[in-house]
Amino acid sequence: MARTIKKITILTHSETNVTTDRRSLKRLRLPQPDVLGSGAEVMEEMPTDPAHVLLVDDEMDDMSGLDFLRMLRRSPEGRLLPVVMVTQENRREQVLNAISAGCSGYVLRPYALATFERHLQMAVDSAALDEEGEAKLARAHELLSLGKFSEAAEEFRSIVDGEEESHRYFDVGMRHLQAQRYGTAMVAFNRAVALGELFAEAHKGLAHAYRGLNDTARYLEELRTAAEIYALQDRLQETKEIFVEILKADPDAVNPYNALGVELRRKGDYAGAIHAYSQALELTPDDEYLFYNIAKAYLYAGDTGQAEAFLERALRRNPGFRDARGLYSQVAGKEWDVAPPEADAEPSRPAGSLPDTDDSAPPSTLSVDG
Repeated sequence: MARTIKKITILTHSETNVTTDRRSLKRLRLPQPDVLGSGAEVMEEMPTDPAHVLLVDDEMDDMSGLDFLRMLRRSPEGRLLPVVMVTQENRREQVLNAISAGCSGYVLRPYALATFERHLQMAVDSAALDEEGEAKLARAHELLSLGKFSEAAEEFRSIVDGEEESHRYFDVGMRHLQAQRYGTAMVAFNRAVALGELFAEAHKGLAHAYRGLNDTARYLEELRTAAEIYALQDRLQETKEIFVEILKADPDAVNPYNALGVELRRKGDYAGAIHAYSQALELTPDDEYLFYNIAKAYLYAGDTGQAEAFLERALRRNPGFRDARGLYSQVAGKEWDVAPPEADAEPSRPAGSLPDTDDSAPPSTLSVDG
């Protein structure tokens, strides 16, 4: 193989599948694998002894392969790790679920050795960061550490100037997905993710170069861009760190996960919006406008119970929140029973809040306008 694989881990509870995969790896002259039956055990090992490639079965002792993959992709160590699903499940829905969860390759049992090898190679290659970009990023960080801010900014800019390439790979992946060319779709999506990782780091580095040059406006602009990319990649810890840094210079900054949730809700991705809002709560847990946005997402998703619950949270925090009072009366069929502080006064909006003020009606039988 073009890229060296030093450690392979098989994750399954089937001894038969282990025997088959061991034999295939041996014929390909690849390292003999570690074998684990627990997804939790893999996650425990990840920070200190990560695999270079994971071969994941449908089921393991403690969870399904898809549940493990979703959990892995949320961890810092597992975001770009090549993962090949090796499975007997050939339903289209299952393949699409695997792609959505971040699968790098998908091999059906029983498989031909050439197929197994091809998917391993594609998984490793597509998940790797661009080597030239990595080298530029390292040089830029070195210049930054030496206080050479202008040179560092130039190096970081040379990376982010290629950002359209990530979008192009995503578009290519969508076209292949629509044409049911799932293998090539996975390759394109994984390249988009890997490049997105590179560009997020470059925007963050460029922000710090501008800070060194005392250019506060550009510093904040690049930090916001990095935060948006991290939020889109569901990287909570990095998003949180950058958001805290932004708040020090701009107390009115918008929670990036809240902004993402509004965008996804308006595009009709209600599950995605609800997930983004749940991450937003980690950053700003007491924002009534965020509670209102979550309520709207649940309402559009058809869950009036959760919508009502989050509207109540918004109104307990801010009884004078007119939009929330109006939506609550329509969802709950009654008025909110706590009077606002002043009947004709809307309390000031909390710093950094972003209410979802789109007035289009939700696709449901409810007659709700909000």
